[in-house]
Amino acid sequence: MKIKIIFTGGLSINLSNSQDIVEGSELNIRGALEVLVRKHGQLLANELFDGDNLKEGLALLINGRNVLSLPKKYHTLLKDKDEIIITTRLDGG
Repeated sequence: MKIKIIFTGGLSINLSNSQDIVEGSELNIRGALEVLVRKHGQLLANELFDGDNLKEGLALLINGRNVLSLPKKYHTLLKDKDEIIITTRLDGG
């Protein structure tokens, strides 16, 4: 299965076209992020994570839905051609 990952909102890591494809079988959201980090290294891990958690100020959407609104959150299983967007969170009113 192929999962598209798109980066928006001023992350300092430069990936070609601000997107990437990760592949695997029976991936959940956490697993897809781990594949992405193995592919691009520690600099990307430092950009995205604070320990085991997504860094403060970042949001992660799966097919347009905030991961934190999903019942299984980061353990949600992905399907072929799902799309993950990693972006900076906007707050305010």
